[in-house]
Amino acid sequence: MTQEDDILQGARFIRPYLKGLLGEEGAERVDTDLQELLKQAEAGYQVDALILQVLTHHDETRTWLEEYLREIHPTEVSEQGEKSFEQLTSKIAMQSPLGRTPLNGG
Repeated sequence: MTQEDDILQGARFIRPYLKGLLGEEGAERVDTDLQELLKQAEAGYQVDALILQVLTHHDETRTWLEEYLREIHPTEVSEQGEKSFEQLTSKIAMQSPLGRTPLNGG
């Protein structure tokens, strides 16, 4: 599984937990964005960076995704023999194909 596949799978898996993580209003907005991006992925577009933008906008979803990625890759080892995990940045600035981004409040 590639990193892009991992992010897409994480986006699918987080959707049922959004309400508990973000409340009703926040969950609705994030779920709508994820639903649209997942449709674009199915159409062949590369949207993993945009999914990361949506999920890293909120600390709760960023933390959930980090934990999910750690869980599916628990034994990844660097060349030095140490476990490694690159923490997701809190904000990723990219133009959304949806015409609005969580960063600009749209």
